Amino acid sequence: FELLVESSLQGVTLKLPSPLGKTAGEALPMRIARTNSLQSESLRRFQVDRLPPRGDAIMLSVGRTLNGVIVRARDGERMVVERGALGLNAQAPALERPGIVVTGSLPYLDFDHWRALFGAGEGADSAAPATPLTALNLQLGALDVAGRRVNELNLRATRSAGLGTANVSARELVGDITWRPEGQGRIVAYLRHLTIPDPAPDAAKDDAQFPAQARAQSRELPALDIVADNFVAGTTRLGKLELVAVNQARDWRIERLVLSNPEGTLTADGYWQSWAARPSTSINVKVEVSDAGKYL
Repeated sequence: FELLVESSLQGVTLKLPSPLGKTAGEALPMRIARTNSLQSESLRRFQVDRLPPRGDAIMLSVGRTLNGVIVRARDGERMVVERGALGLNAQAPALERPGIVVTGSLPYLDFDHWRALFGAGEGADSAAPATPLTALNLQLGALDVAGRRVNELNLRATRSAGLGTANVSARELVGDITWRPEGQGRIVAYLRHLTIPDPAPDAAKDDAQFPAQARAQSRELPALDIVADNFVAGTTRLGKLELVAVNQARDWRIERLVLSNPEGTLTADGYWQSWAARPSTSINVKVEVSDAGKYL
């Protein structure tokens, strides 16, 4: 069989984050096709050469922004994603591996809003399988994440057995990042350059509008293990950064913080309390200086 739905979405308001949100007056051509037949013209267009037994494929396009295909397999009474390919303002990549691969570019992506949208069903069927996202190759003009704005981002990332690795290049940071799944997760980063990103323009408004969401997200943040050869705060170059921190409820427990440059070394540990709302710090600091004039 093949099921095809096409619409201009004229007259429909989509209250979604960019790039899929729209007003009722705007047109956004949408096409969704579902089939379980390899003879489908839609499948040939996406170069799908096989389907799982009793499986199907869903092909979709939304304007010029999104196009792709998802292949699903039957697992008991439900359908699960086996593989997929999505293109953002670009042709969808080839279906060469299990999981979902996303490539392309966007002028802007609000990760915080998309994360909140997909997390809105928390507490539902926790047994449902997570989306098997396995590879990203994206260029983003601006990315809002954790209330901060990252600019001119190029991201290449892969994930296997829960372990994620990424190479990032942006105005604010350059280097390699690994995601480890233990606990709430741990981010291990080795960066050549790191500048603290500016707050996202709508971060304060969003926290005030959705305080419960902001508190929940602050509790879910992963542990950090970061080394940055060139760390910049504002316009001040602070030298090399070494940071190991663990998120506890709404506080960061700083296990190790080292800032070093030719003029001296600062070592600290302690707590950064209520960092997502009204931050305060309680830390122990040790400073070793070889040139006090330059260090200060």
